[in-house]
Amino acid sequence: MVAMAEKSGEFLVYEGTGTVVARVQDLMQGLHRGFALVDAGHAGESGPCECDVVFYHVRYRFYVLVRIATHPERREDIAELQDAVARFDARYAAPDDGPTAGMLIYRGEPGVACHVVPPPLTPPFSPSYLRVMPTEQEVERALGGMRRCG
Repeated sequence: MVAMAEKSGEFLVYEGTGTVVARVQDLMQGLHRGFALVDAGHAGESGPCECDVVFYHVRYRFYVLVRIATHPERREDIAELQDAVARFDARYAAPDDGPTAGMLIYRGEPGVACHVVPPPLTPPFSPSYLRVMPTEQEVERALGGMRRCG
């Protein structure tokens, strides 16, 4: 499995073992909040879901697209992820699924930055997202040892 970040020629690895994609999988599933892995590391920029990892929440019935960035935070990243989420929803989400959420993970010099990009506030789904999505602190703890190489 190769993540988008790894396809760009820059790898994100850990002081221990494992790639950033594997650590994100462990984080989301380790929260025990109902996330199931759908796809990891198979999609590229031109791939069907334009992200590194896709999860589905089995109770609240919504997808989460995760993008892992090797570049510094850019203003256009959130807009690009919102567009990818809209295209994913149009193509893959079932009529009874909630709107898809997005998550951006950056590795900066002082540490990991994570932005959860919620869908539009459309009840009953969006309030439930806040209870199950990882916090920035949980992401930092799980991915804090990430560094660039390659």
